[in-house]
Amino acid sequence: MSDDVTMADGYWSGLPLSRALEWTRVFFDFPPAFPGPSFMNFAYRGFRRGRPGGFPEWSDAARAGERVAMTPEHYYTLRLTLGVIPPSQYARHPHNFEETNPYGYPVKPLRLDEWGMWVGLVNSGTTPLRATRLVLSGGTELPQGFLINLENGTIATTDDV
Repeated sequence: MSDDVTMADGYWSGLPLSRALEWTRVFFDFPPAFPGPSFMNFAYRGFRRGRPGGFPEWSDAARAGERVAMTPEHYYTLRLTLGVIPPSQYARHPHNFEETNPYGYPVKPLRLDEWGMWVGLVNSGTTPLRATRLVLSGGTELPQGFLINLENGTIATTDDV
């Protein structure tokens, strides 16, 4: 199967194989739902053979990210920044909302469709850590020079310059 083939069926249908594999790669470090060590090992062996992870929570999370223009690299960076910000600093921090996933493991939910502003801030030049703090603050820590272009919806900031 070529990397530019769009997945026709299964959990990843509609996504190019190469993109499904990119998402799968980052989900091994930060899984949207942890299925347990045996399933992770099995999925990783499949990934090494060119098959994306077979977990619906993973493909659902990837699609949610894609809807807000989040790339797998954005996701990985966002998860790293959330790891260095103490949950006690922000009530909206995902680590404050631990749930049990369908496999019985605790997870800290990260609803990617709620992070579109973060993607826009990062793409406009705000550092990922600063963008994470801005989103977690719910807009109470707006940067200097924060502008939203109402014609095309882009975000401009001079805070990190």
